[in-house]
Amino acid sequence: MVSHIKLENQQKYKNHACLSCITGLYGCRWKRYRQSTEPTTMVEVAFFIILIIAFMLMAILFYFWFVAGNDANDINWYLWTDLHSWFNWYLLLFTLTTLVFSYISFLIIFGIFHIFLGQQVHLHVIHKILVIATIVGAVAAIIIITTIWQDEWQLLYKSLQISAPILQLVTVVLLTLLTWPFAKLFFKSSPGFQILQLTIYLVVLIFIYLSPLLIHNPCFISSDELPIRPRILAHRGLQQLAPENTRVAFEQALKYNVFGLESDVSISWDGVPFLMHDSNLARTTNVKEMFPSREWELASTFNISDLKELDAGSWFIERDPFRTVKSIPDDIKNTFPNQKILKYEELLNIAMMNNKSVLFDIRQPPSYHPYYSTWLELVVNTTLKSGIKQDQVWWLPETNRSWVEEQAPGFIQTLEGAKYSIEVMQEKNLSQVNAAFYEIEDEQIRSFKNASINSSVYVVNKWWLFSVYWCVGAHSVTSGSPQLLQDVSSPAWYLDPSIYLIIWTVVDGVSILCVLIIFVIQRLQNPSRIADQETVSINMQRKRYNSGRTPDDVNPLYDLQGNSAAANGTTIPAPLAATAAADGDQSILVENQVVEQGAYNEVKLQM
Repeated sequence: MVSHIKLENQQKYKNHACLSCITGLYGCRWKRYRQSTEPTTMVEVAFFIILIIAFMLMAILFYFWFVAGNDANDINWYLWTDLHSWFNWYLLLFTLTTLVFSYISFLIIFGIFHIFLGQQVHLHVIHKILVIATIVGAVAAIIIITTIWQDEWQLLYKSLQISAPILQLVTVVLLTLLTWPFAKLFFKSSPGFQILQLTIYLVVLIFIYLSPLLIHNPCFISSDELPIRPRILAHRGLQQLAPENTRVAFEQALKYNVFGLESDVSISWDGVPFLMHDSNLARTTNVKEMFPSREWELASTFNISDLKELDAGSWFIERDPFRTVKSIPDDIKNTFPNQKILKYEELLNIAMMNNKSVLFDIRQPPSYHPYYSTWLELVVNTTLKSGIKQDQVWWLPETNRSWVEEQAPGFIQTLEGAKYSIEVMQEKNLSQVNAAFYEIEDEQIRSFKNASINSSVYVVNKWWLFSVYWCVGAHSVTSGSPQLLQDVSSPAWYLDPSIYLIIWTVVDGVSILCVLIIFVIQRLQNPSRIADQETVSINMQRKRYNSGRTPDDVNPLYDLQGNSAAANGTTIPAPLAATAAADGDQSILVENQVVEQGAYNEVKLQM
């Protein structure tokens, strides 16, 4: 008796190294380089769908961390405040996401190759476990991000405003190309499963075709309507190439022709306004070495003389928060260890000497501070004594704004966040809005502009986000990377809406036509279930062997040596067909030919 395993091993195939590699990596079937003799099971089809779900989740996370690079420093700073230990968490999270996304992407590609080549789809159990773990991890990550950094999802939406039209066109092309293996799988599936496949496929395809309707893109605009390029304010100086809020940071920012300088002001214990973003000194100074017992104390509890003793620049070289230290010239880098905490008055002098505007937040001292009640008066008086032009000062604090207007009527009264209507802003004499990207909508910026109210958006570190607010019509942006934005002479792209409509409809129309043609071709190639001689013979032998019959007693397609009857020129007797029919098999018509190695006889199953 010849078992189906022996028959299988005696088949003559050419060694396809590429197919062997794909099958091995996907299902750990390194010796199964030939076409499978059985169709893909429903369990494997279900796991392939799960693999697609994992791919989509990881694609979302990968894209999220990619665009979150605009706020990478804020993410690291947020974790610093909780963990009190500096680490580039953003780089770690982005790297891990990239690796997992690449892994899932390769599995998807290998699975598609299996379908395209007619190979049985069989995912190895280790891959299945890892795919399930990926889905669980991705869902957990999305929940954590939504809980901790919910505003960052708004940044993802902003990125889609500039990238969605391009992504839509690319996705349409990819889905059109993937229609070929899908249609091939579709016509080989059972009728019940075909309905599910076609429904999912059509839903995805229609969604991609119509997706541009879901996102309003501000860059669909003609050249005549393109707003003036937004002005740039240096966020804490040249934040990405120098230690923040130091003299060298502001002086380096001036080299890139910024419009103004942005900073954060605190009040020292002895009543001197100074520049410091954090509530304490641990991150940006050597306070741990100089005052070990006061590392986490509020910065405002230090006298200005103690603050001036601290090194405010070496940390930038040691931690390299933006991975830019290697690109900084040595003559500039060597000045970092000599940087001191700046007084607010020193910032005003730098701005005044270079005719730049200033924008600053003020951290109110704690209730036990000596200047808790007079901090506002202290900052206003320091500003006026500096001699800077009042119209170069953007005043943000809401506290006693009417009193500030009396003392300095020339200050540009600026609203923090777009929380008031135009009518209220005009009533309060507010001529400017300073808001984070998640605090202000595009329509608000346009409405404010029409009412002669300027809008400034922070923090804009990437050229694509700068392009969005250029198209929207923002007056200015606050950026930690003026060196990257100075050469941006136009938005990433902008296009007349009528032209894009033509491109969109033509691409979708061509895709629909190609999809229909592909389905017609695959239908012609697959009029009914087709199997090669090897598949029919082996499956028939397996069925008879499992039923207790001896294949050799009923004139099998293969002799005891595993030689094909067709290859020997022998016709297949009628009893074989009758036996097959008795076993529940369909009748078989074989066009007998001399078969070369790697070729197949044409076998058709008649219903």
